[in-house]
Amino acid sequence: MNIPISEDSTKVAFLTEYPAKRNEKVKYGVTVVDRTMNEVWSKDIKINELDKDFKFTSIKIDKKGNIHFAARLRMSREEKRDSDASSRYYYNVYSYFHESGDLKQYEIGFKDEIMRTLRLTMDEQDNLIGMGFYADRKISGNYKGFFYFRVNPENQKVEASSLSEFDKDLIKSLYANERKGERKAEKGKFPPYVIRTSVGLKDGRMAVIAEHYQKMESDERVSYLFGNVVTMFLDADGKMTTASVIKKKQFASSKKANESSSGNPSILQLFGLGIYPGTNEVPYYGISIIEHEEDIYILYNDNPKNEDRLKEGKNPRSVRKRNAVTQLVKCSPDGRIDNSVLFKAQNRKEGVKMPLMPEAYTQYSENSTIILGRNGRKMRATRITIE
Repeated sequence: MNIPISEDSTKVAFLTEYPAKRNEKVKYGVTVVDRTMNEVWSKDIKINELDKDFKFTSIKIDKKGNIHFAARLRMSREEKRDSDASSRYYYNVYSYFHESGDLKQYEIGFKDEIMRTLRLTMDEQDNLIGMGFYADRKISGNYKGFFYFRVNPENQKVEASSLSEFDKDLIKSLYANERKGERKAEKGKFPPYVIRTSVGLKDGRMAVIAEHYQKMESDERVSYLFGNVVTMFLDADGKMTTASVIKKKQFASSKKANESSSGNPSILQLFGLGIYPGTNEVPYYGISIIEHEEDIYILYNDNPKNEDRLKEGKNPRSVRKRNAVTQLVKCSPDGRIDNSVLFKAQNRKEGVKMPLMPEAYTQYSENSTIILGRNGRKMRATRITIE
């Protein structure tokens, strides 16, 4: 079940997928309520796609109670051959307008490109915004750039649609200090990134923050990588104007539990002597995001040696909770980056036994954010204020 809330917190949607056989059409049950939990509308929505080829990915609700959602679909082998595409998978975007009962599927307008990732959001004017990374239809393995589209629910039309191709300098900066990075950049290979959030700025502009994230599993081991962060600034039409890169490496690895192993970190990992931390440290990773006066501030825990290592052209080391420092990086719309160390993430001398955990956060004012973390029975709340 998905439970989206409108931007003004006046509408809440409850969506449930009905069970269906592989060759049956998709059907969802949707109920929308107001803030007092009184029903606004309830409806079963049928979509003209086979259940086996349809995967629901995200949903948004606007201030009027209309729902907007995206799905990942799979073409048949014949459709893939006829469209000359390299991949069978693509995204569709829909809106359901409850007053008229209309289900609208949008034609985004990308002809030779496919959406590899897709994130939906609503802006202050209640427009539907879609964004993500795209690839060539015939070469879908690599990200080619960033796409953006804006839908006006009033007239149900796509009012803006744009593609921002990544230049080689940006791709090179993502692979800086990495073995074979230059070769990867020349081939246009863009590492897998996840959009963490988008922030609306003045005059319809926007900032989008994405993080390199991978979860890797084998028969014996599970590993997590929280890598570089890219902050992209977009103009009112969704074209990328600048992009800045924060270089970091937050990596943890541990054996899976089996009959002879508990799956917990090794003795070396617990004492910080292993090559990488154990996966029990993963919650101390990630980022939190603050917007203040058009600037984007990224907060995260880092290895204190990385500042000098990056200056020397070396690879960043992974962070460990026992010696991590909490960094605050300011990304400006003109592409500038300013970096400062706030404090030790864990400081037992100051009575702070639990490291800062920038995984859950909320910005409650123009310049202040509360960061919440939990480690077992322990909780930590930290307030960060930008002045």
